[in-house]
Order: sequence, then C-alpha cells, then structure tokens
Amino acid sequence: NSGIGIKLRFLLMVLCGYLAFATESIQGPMLLLIGFSIIVLAKLKSRLRTIYFSAITLPYIGASSFLFISFLGFGPVGTLLYQYTLKLRLEYWYFGVRSGLEEPLTGLGVDSYVEGFRKFRSFEFVETYGINLTSDSAHNVPINIFANFGIISFLIFTFISIILIWKSLLNINQDLGFRNLGSLTSLFWILLFIQSLFSIEQIGLGTLQWIFGDVS
Repeated sequence: NSGIGIKLRFLLMVLCGYLAFATESIQGPMLLLIGFSIIVLAKLKSRLRTIYFSAITLPYIGASSFLFISFLGFGPVGTLLYQYTLKLRLEYWYFGVRSGLEEPLTGLGVDSYVEGFRKFRSFEFVETYGINLTSDSAHNVPINIFANFGIISFLIFTFISIILIWKSLLNINQDLGFRNLGSLTSLFWILLFIQSLFSIEQIGLGTLQWIFGDVS
C-alpha cells in the first residue's frame, strides 16, 4: 500500500497493456478491461444500495454484449471494431464441438483436434481463410477437452470450474475492497479462466490458473 508499491503496480499495468496492444493481442486488452470492470463494479456494490447497483449492472452487461457483437463484425460499429481472430475462433470452436459430437464418449484422442479441423471445415471456410490455414487447438480449453477426450472429461472440467467460479465470486463479494489476498487471487483466477476460453492450452497460464484456483 506504499506510494512506491502503487506506482510499481501502475507501471506494470501500463507495460502489460502496451505489450498486449503491440502484439495485436485481443485477449490482453480484453482481460485488462474485464478486470478493471470487476473492480469498479465491486467498489460500486460496496457503496450503493442493491437497486442502484442493479441499475448500473444491467447497462454494463448490455454494453459488454454490444462490444462482443461488434468485435465479430456485426452491428452499427462492427466494421470499425471487427476482430479477424475472434471470428476465426468461433470457427475453431464449432469444429471442436463437431469433433466431440463425432466421438462423444472418448473424443478424437490426445492432440487429435486437427483431425476434426480438417474433416469439418467447409468449402466457405477454405475459400475465406485459405487451404493452408490449420490449427491443432480449438482455442478454447473446455471445447478442446471435449474434442480430444469426450463428454466425461468435459463434464468433470466444467463441474470443477463452476465450483471455483462460485467460490471466487463469494470471496470477492466478501472483500469488495480487494484488501485481502483471497479476493485478489480469486480475481486473477477468473481472468485466467476467461483467457482459457479464447486461447490455446498454455502450460504456464494453465499452471497459474490452477494455483490461483487452489489458493482462492
């Protein structure tokens, strides 16, 4: 809480934001925005009555949905905010779901997502993105688990994730000022989980995610 500590944290946040924009990574700015929004909403919840807080939360959800749709290229500002990689990820997710449904009990096998990718990509997809584009990941950890290992592994992962999300939200609700380590680790876990919904399986981030999940 010292002045130096606050300045260092602010400098780190600015540096992370710069690296995210410099590498044209949508996940970085998105996670910074989501994390900042959660902190602001928590602060407001601690100071406002429930009815006023609800009146603020609903427009926030609406604005977030509008931004997400715009990133996909739809809506009045879709042409300005369109993110090529985000729309491509929706295709990857679709191929992953189709792969899991193809072999629902066992999945396609370890590291076999690429087989489903090649099997289920359409002519329109090839025409849009090219014949040479390929991927060995659904860019979504739950869907990737479903595609590679089947419904049982997917349900186990989903069940554990739901428990951790609920516990993390309870921790944050009990410490809306983020004064304790528990609420901070819970916030980090939520952000890392969101990251896993838009990214490939990364050992470093995955390890951090489950460490934070265990601590929170």
